[in-house]
Amino acid sequence: MNLPRAFTLQTDRADIAQTRWHESEPAPLEPGQVRLRVDHFGLSANNVTYATLGDAMNYWDFFPQADPAFGCIPVWGYAAVSESRHPELPEGRRVYGFLPFASEVVMTPTSVNEGGFTDGSGHRSALPAPYNRYMTVAGEPQDGLADEAYSALLRPLFTTSFLIADWLAQESWFGAETVLISSASSKTAYGIAYALGNGTEGQRPEIVGLTSPAHVESTCRLGLYDRVLGYDEIDTLDPDRTVVYVDLSGSADVRADVHTRCAGLQHDCAVGLTHWDAAPTSSESGPLPGPDPVFFFAPAQLERQAAKEGRGELMRRISEAMQGFVTRVGDPSAPLMTVTWHRGRDAAAAAYLNTVAGRTAPSEGAMVLLSEN
Repeated sequence: MNLPRAFTLQTDRADIAQTRWHESEPAPLEPGQVRLRVDHFGLSANNVTYATLGDAMNYWDFFPQADPAFGCIPVWGYAAVSESRHPELPEGRRVYGFLPFASEVVMTPTSVNEGGFTDGSGHRSALPAPYNRYMTVAGEPQDGLADEAYSALLRPLFTTSFLIADWLAQESWFGAETVLISSASSKTAYGIAYALGNGTEGQRPEIVGLTSPAHVESTCRLGLYDRVLGYDEIDTLDPDRTVVYVDLSGSADVRADVHTRCAGLQHDCAVGLTHWDAAPTSSESGPLPGPDPVFFFAPAQLERQAAKEGRGELMRRISEAMQGFVTRVGDPSAPLMTVTWHRGRDAAAAAYLNTVAGRTAPSEGAMVLLSEN
């Protein structure tokens, strides 16, 4: 088989704003392996978090590169089997899941059934299981690009949003009167607000979003927060009100302001790093008043909750909530997100760098199609 050269967007692990395209000859398949052609995938601040925490959380290990100074950022999207040496996975089978920012990837499927498979490649055996599962998709890409765009962009983000909201409810909000969410204009943040807001009025805490002053007005228009404040308005918060802080920004300055202002802070839940360049380092981190930040790792929570209530029931609840969220986000009369397609290598690399630099509008859903055809 005459296969086209493979290409990967490699990211400098020491400076995630530096990238390069790397080409290579496709590796021959071993028995039991499949080659997946990457069709299209979403880009968001979630991918910036993967890059920023690439070493600390082993995200670089999913799709390792020959040059250890560079990594391949994981993305969520769609792929098709372009070559197979696995008896249960024919060429043409399409899947959704965790993919490389690349034209192809070789996997070793296990636990294959009609619903999908798990990548059993040796280097992934010690990595979080939810990232290794792939879901079978019906139809061809051109049959439902719009639907697949919403799924690629929102499914991984809203799964995290749902798990956080569900966990906070199980913890009775840590006794807090207010849930304070930073980076409130981001899709994960307003997904949390949506999931929390599904509760009956009076049975949930107040939901307050924190965002940059430039995004306050547009974030208010989402209609998902009880209040929205700019980062420059943190000092207007009632210092005696009990608060849970859900931090998606990762900004050391914002965290310090929240801890200093909110004497009633009950819990600090660290989730993401949309402000990756303002994230604290070991030399900058000092003692803060109130509770220490506790990192929330969605795949671990998913596994804990699946063990508690059963994976099928948990996924049913997530899927049901996701359907409602997608309907709200895509409401033709007041859409919260507009999908923008970036086709070809140059456009794909530019879209990634715009995301890293924070130049992507909160209302934009960036989709990448590496093929220019």
